[in-house]
Amino acid sequence: TLSPSELIRAFKALVQLDYYDRRLVHGKLCPALANRLAQLQGPSAFAELIDLLNCLSLLPAQSQRSAELTSTTLAAIRSKGYPLTGRPEPKALALLVQSLVQLGQDDEELYELVGSAITQGSASTPSQQTARQTTAQPHSLLSLVSDEELEELHQALALATSPSAKARLSVARQAITTELKRRKALDAATTHGGIDAETDPEL
Repeated sequence: TLSPSELIRAFKALVQLDYYDRRLVHGKLCPALANRLAQLQGPSAFAELIDLLNCLSLLPAQSQRSAELTSTTLAAIRSKGYPLTGRPEPKALALLVQSLVQLGQDDEELYELVGSAITQGSASTPSQQTARQTTAQPHSLLSLVSDEELEELHQALALATSPSAKARLSVARQAITTELKRRKALDAATTHGGIDAETDPEL
């Protein structure tokens, strides 16, 4: 019997290979995942759930089973929330927004999670705010990820154009823009300073 992580990896591989068999996907994978998704645990569970949601969003056709699995997956992401510790997950956040847009899911709670994760370094959905009290210090996503990851995340947020999504992501988009500008200015200053030091005859 395959674990939920193994099933998600298999699903992801099929999507990456652009292989779609309706009976396999809707008749076997979706029911198996729906039955075992609650078993998904560990530090990678958040990213794995988003991988699954992305696979579902890329299906060429939907069914009742895939729609039910999508609802279950969305609920699981809300329940788990963004990881409070460990390396930030900018790619997972970008993929979450892309998948929500692709599925036509204007999920205010998950957009709130994404925005909070970016601007505060950690996030809980509203239903978790009381339950997830912890002494762990949240990481700062903006300061720890690469320029490329920030650019990818910024581009993903721009895809969410509904009024509710814009309202919940506008601060995060501005924070990313500000951080990218800060980095560019710092790089320019460092480069300029290095050139001055090399060309100044008195140094």
